[in-house]
Amino acid sequence: LLNEYLGSQTLYAPKAGPGSYAAAAKIFYRLRKAGLSGPGSVDCLIAQTAIECGLFLLHYDSDFDRIAKVAPLKMW
Repeated sequence: LLNEYLGSQTLYAPKAGPGSYAAAAKIFYRLRKAGLSGPGSVDCLIAQTAIECGLFLLHYDSDFDRIAKVAPLKMW
């Protein structure tokens, strides 16, 4: 049942390989430089993937609101 469900979903991954991870680290750095704390590296990578893929991120997590202050993250 799980395989069936996951097989019906569109999955997104970082597009630039190591460059995506570097861009996520830059988001983390810009947050710290701006004095904003909270988001971890995984949240930054999720945000970077959404940015690269041109996706809106549906969330209920204030960490992504902070990320949007330093990165062009589109949110719903």
